[in-house]
Amino acid sequence: MLRNYLAAALRNLVRNKLYAAINIVGLAVGFAATLLIVLFVRDEVSFDAWIPGHENVVRLAKTVRPPGGATLSTVASGPAEAAWFEEGLANVIAAVRLWPEPHGVRAGEIEANETVVWADPTFFTVFPLPALAGDLQQALQQPGGVVITREMARKYFGRDHVVGETLELDRTTPLRVSAVLGDFPSRTHLKIDIIASSRAAVSPFAAAYPDNFGLGPVLTYLRLAPGTLAETEAEVPSLIERRVSMEPYIPLFGPDARASDLMSYEFQSLSEIHTLPQKDQYTFAHYGLLKPSGDGVMAGALLATGGLILLIAVANFVNLMTARASRRAVEVGVRKASGARVRHLMVQFMGESFLYVGVGLVAAVALVDLFLPSFNGFLDRDIAFDFGHDPWLMVVLPALLGGTGVLGGLYPALVLSRFRPAAVLKGDAGAHESPGPLRPMLVIAQFTILIGLIVATAVIGRQTTFAMASGFKLDTDQLLLVSAPCDDGFKDRIAVLAGVRGAACAGDGLLGGTAPVGLTTLPDGTQFNLFYIGVDAELFDLYGLEPVAGRFFSAATNAAAGASAEGRSRICPAVINETAVRKFGFTSPESILGQSWPDRGIEVVGVVADFPTGSMRQAVEAAAFCPASKAQNLVIKLDGTHVGETLQAIDQIWEERGTGRPIARRFYDQHVQTQYLDIIRQTQAFSAFSLATVVIAALGLFGLSAFAAEQRTKEIGIRKAMGASRADILRLLLWQFTKPVLWANVIAWPVAYFVMRRWLEGFAYHIDLELWVFVAASALALAIALLTVIGHALLVARSRPVEALRYE
Repeated sequence: MLRNYLAAALRNLVRNKLYAAINIVGLAVGFAATLLIVLFVRDEVSFDAWIPGHENVVRLAKTVRPPGGATLSTVASGPAEAAWFEEGLANVIAAVRLWPEPHGVRAGEIEANETVVWADPTFFTVFPLPALAGDLQQALQQPGGVVITREMARKYFGRDHVVGETLELDRTTPLRVSAVLGDFPSRTHLKIDIIASSRAAVSPFAAAYPDNFGLGPVLTYLRLAPGTLAETEAEVPSLIERRVSMEPYIPLFGPDARASDLMSYEFQSLSEIHTLPQKDQYTFAHYGLLKPSGDGVMAGALLATGGLILLIAVANFVNLMTARASRRAVEVGVRKASGARVRHLMVQFMGESFLYVGVGLVAAVALVDLFLPSFNGFLDRDIAFDFGHDPWLMVVLPALLGGTGVLGGLYPALVLSRFRPAAVLKGDAGAHESPGPLRPMLVIAQFTILIGLIVATAVIGRQTTFAMASGFKLDTDQLLLVSAPCDDGFKDRIAVLAGVRGAACAGDGLLGGTAPVGLTTLPDGTQFNLFYIGVDAELFDLYGLEPVAGRFFSAATNAAAGASAEGRSRICPAVINETAVRKFGFTSPESILGQSWPDRGIEVVGVVADFPTGSMRQAVEAAAFCPASKAQNLVIKLDGTHVGETLQAIDQIWEERGTGRPIARRFYDQHVQTQYLDIIRQTQAFSAFSLATVVIAALGLFGLSAFAAEQRTKEIGIRKAMGASRADILRLLLWQFTKPVLWANVIAWPVAYFVMRRWLEGFAYHIDLELWVFVAASALALAIALLTVIGHALLVARSRPVEALRYE
């Protein structure tokens, strides 16, 4: 019996090759796109879950709340805080501090710039990772010990087992490889390849004040006793009262201020860190330690998109199965007249549905396996697709097969199997039951989803362009960034090179890194954070900026600037941005000129327009640009001619300085792309999945139009015999598929507007949602529908009436 059912299903598949191909390709593309999305979202929400005991590891986050002042939230710690928690809380098993620093690393002839993470010996107690070689528990106990990953071992030594070998730091400091780790998987918020002992004499911890609980480029992680998270967090306020003396702060905050009111700590669970927003101005990504945060909202949106793509694919399949099933009424009548029972016919139709879905699912698995390497390269992930051993996939794949197979075969199985043989064989039209509004509703649903995805792709793409170009308001063409102290005449030698239009010094704060911040108090008691960014006079010209009011400071001011890292002198002739003007309480840029704040060390000589120094997801902060003859970065403007020779000359000057490390340079466009890598990927992902949706919807509509043209052949013949023109017939058939698209707009527009408005609210500066985007998306969807069905419509419209009247 089963062999007969299978033979009948295969005969039906071969007999209807076009519909079989449409069904299988549509299901394969839909399943493959959905599986890729689900694999990505599963990877996104499982960050750091591979670390043993990850549920008991937390990262410290700190919030400082000056009375009446601006709240500052950060994940940055001071060097002392790890010891506070380790010694003061009984449930803390171990604490570790991470301090990233860029260094030149050399072994033999191989040399490169790397981020070295200085860490306490407790690193492998907090993160109990497996070793490829060496003893991790002892690896960082020695001051000169360093642990590297397998990738670094192969890069510098060409093999995995390199314990005992030497890495040279900045061509001066030898470090002995004490252990080798496996490479960190992509599912971690940390980027670590080289871990050096915090006990080393050259470690930044050696120069840090041991009791400093302020802010710094330090991350602190704690391993807690199992099940004690809530209990330990409840003890933190009393720990703050014991550890923080308020005596130095009484003149500023009054005698009644409590340390636990001034500051608080939050424990961030290790597995949740990736989806938490980076809420501090200390951008650890700038130091190469943290990966960009994930976006929980976007992950949810992608998951919803996968569900919608699956819905379109299944809707197509159900539509085509029900459409073709009604053409098999005579077959059903013959089978029932020959003795087939209802259950036999139900098994046959359900079996055919499962056959289509099974072939489509096998094709989808092959597509995922084919495209996953490219998908991983695009996302910089190492997502695995082991469908033979992954328990999760062993549940999902049968669920897709069962759910889609049942939906596709349900209508033929339940309805057609109940046809009355006598009525069907007599040609009684009443025997052919209609699916009613099901088919047009499914088409409307398909195009609602399609229009929504086109709108989302357009909005995300426009916001990406805005963020990377017009949003910066800067002339970034041919702008080169060199991470190098602007001293010893380095800038002057670069500025006179052929191919260089100019050079200027800039502090890290200008490029999204750390900037000194001061709490500014106004006479009325309001307070705000003012960021100090060191630049020299030439930088404004290189960026193509003009003063909104006043003037920029001159080159002569650079020489008189203070020698601090950001170039702040006792009284800084500052250029402030428009946000600072408003924060200081002035109504116009002109009115603040000449004002000075000795406690803040600034005198305003000019005002510049707001421009982002970090991501446009955060609002521009109040900033004072102070003259700096020395800073941590060199900004170079090239003239665009002989760029290769100019870069070689810059590299040669760098080598002559004998800094102990290779030059670290990048074009400003690369810097911007790093800042907006997340939305660049979102744009490309939505574009790809929108294209998949277009393909699936077009396939389904093509199949339905072929069926509709076939179904209405006799009607069209009569219309043409009665005098209808080709244009009349063409309009009739095209209107049948235009109506669902128009109805889809009614649903898609408000939903897309609400969703995209919420997404744009995640940016401090964003585009407006304009009507033309929705109109263009609808026009594109309508064009796709009409282009898909017009071929069949033309064939029917051009047919001779006599041929149509002979139909059936």
